[in-house]
Amino acid sequence: MYKLSGLILGLFIVVSAQAQSVKQEKKAIIQTLNYYIDGGTNGDVAMLRKAFHADARLQGIRGNQYKLLPIDDYVKMIKPGKKSNRKGRVVTINIMKNIAHAEVLIEYPNFRFVDYMQLLKVGGEWKIVNKIYQGQKLQPKKILFVVTNHEKLGNTDKKAGTYLPEITYPFEVFNQKGYQVDFVSPKGGMLAINGIANAAVDETTRHFFRDKQRLNELRKTLSPDQVDIDQYAGIYYVGGKGTMWDFPDNKKLQQITAKMYESNKVVGAVCHGPAGLLNVKLSDGSYLLAGKKATGYSNAEDAKIKHILPFLLEDSLKERGVKYSKAAKKQAKHVVVSERLVTGQNPASAAGVAEEMILLLENNNK
Repeated sequence: MYKLSGLILGLFIVVSAQAQSVKQEKKAIIQTLNYYIDGGTNGDVAMLRKAFHADARLQGIRGNQYKLLPIDDYVKMIKPGKKSNRKGRVVTINIMKNIAHAEVLIEYPNFRFVDYMQLLKVGGEWKIVNKIYQGQKLQPKKILFVVTNHEKLGNTDKKAGTYLPEITYPFEVFNQKGYQVDFVSPKGGMLAINGIANAAVDETTRHFFRDKQRLNELRKTLSPDQVDIDQYAGIYYVGGKGTMWDFPDNKKLQQITAKMYESNKVVGAVCHGPAGLLNVKLSDGSYLLAGKKATGYSNAEDAKIKHILPFLLEDSLKERGVKYSKAAKKQAKHVVVSERLVTGQNPASAAGVAEEMILLLENNNK
């Protein structure tokens, strides 16, 4: 019994010692990696050299070409004392005796490097002997909302315009995730609004209306000529019946949307908003919508005003080769994701479109 207890105690001591040893080695590796991170960030050449072995090298792909750089050449590229706006962090560390592998992220505002480090314990010190890097362009955290200027429902005295909750609910979703929002309309300037009564009964819409800056932006929306697509991670076509008149044939908005989609950005639309996607062509001449799964306001939901509308959205989406789907019940939430395209059927789907767009954007940035 005493022998067994002694054996268990001895085993416990050995395991504890090994765990403590691994913990100490990990701490030493983190110190070396921090020399690399802080040295590059602060332009501290001496600290940077402490991180690397004298014969270390860097490898990566630049302009689709393999690049090999000795550590001396890398250090010479660092201007002593010049601080950078980057941030660095250690993601993972794996230790195998005197060998270790680590992943480090070096992040700039719109770009980041994923560094895969190989380290050796040389002369009792951990040194980086090889760095393989991968550059990734990050999408800015900004979304372009497209709204309509068209006010009247055909030849009637009824309002068309932008359906306000399809702005306010997605805006709240994007805002809570740290995304900024800009507004553009086919003509620029004041948008046309419908659904303003929601501000009286709906807290989300009422909260939006308390922000004077946002209201001013709706009065002074950008024109398509003022849009710089590099500022945006995605574009979202807000619904409202007015979109059926001034969205489909706006060439500038079509060009913006095509370029954004082909730049790995995300395209979203809700309700009648997909009308703005009907005529968007990609650089190979194909329609963006062709072969995609998508949705939009259904024929059943538009049944009462189908004689007033210039076309029925469901029918037109199908004519473009869309694999159209809709909710089992009218006005029920229905959101469809197809590659980097997100569409929602009706106002109940507006927040869901924003949520799915954010998921796509977060996956793009991993």
